[in-house]
Amino acid sequence: MHPTVISIFNNYGIDINLIQIKTINVISFTNLVNKYSINHIGQLKIDTEGHDHIIAKEFANMIKSGILTCDQVILEYHPAFKNTKELDEITDDLRFYFKGNKFLYDNLMLYK
Repeated sequence: MHPTVISIFNNYGIDINLIQIKTINVISFTNLVNKYSINHIGQLKIDTEGHDHIIAKEFANMIKSGILTCDQVILEYHPAFKNTKELDEITDDLRFYFKGNKFLYDNLMLYK
């Protein structure tokens, strides 16, 4: 269960036993791009509640290897998140490919 959801339930006195846990099938970003033969993305927004760095790393590897091009990527970025260090390293790599960058609220936008 996501810690934020538990916190909200507790704050409002809602029984967390109401939460249903279900297993879902997932696909990696790399497999998604390969499955649908994607070679260019106009705008990609990554907001996966704490897993952004995992997708961003795959995205960065595909950009660096020339498999994928992209005009703009937006990453959710909260300095308090535990994955900020990983996102910092990934975005430092991506800044070579995306010359423009700015913060919009809690999002880091990288663009050409």
